[in-house]
Amino acid sequence: MSAIFVLEAILKIIAFGFYFCGSKSYIRNYWNILDFFVVLLTVASYMVETSNLNSIKVFRLIKIFRPLRAISKNQRMKLSINALYIALPGIAHVILISILFLYIFAVISVNYFKG
Repeated sequence: MSAIFVLEAILKIIAFGFYFCGSKSYIRNYWNILDFFVVLLTVASYMVETSNLNSIKVFRLIKIFRPLRAISKNQRMKLSINALYIALPGIAHVILISILFLYIFAVISVNYFKG
């Protein structure tokens, strides 16, 4: 399966150019940067897999980024992820205020029930 992704990245680099071929170059698109990063880490994990270095085999965990490649192909998923990325600061503020209220009520409860 990884060979298909590597082949796709190579064909896109040949078709669009790597960087210096204008605004349509492969690396000028953020989703292609993510795809290229995942492909590089997958190839690195296979190279490390053949060696006897057990401490470097952590690269296998990088394969969890493979589903992100599917997001780059689906336009609706891409729209959803971008909307979630824009909403994250607001969600973080709501979570922070909720934790603050829970902390206040926890302190009041401990004092009310005498420790």
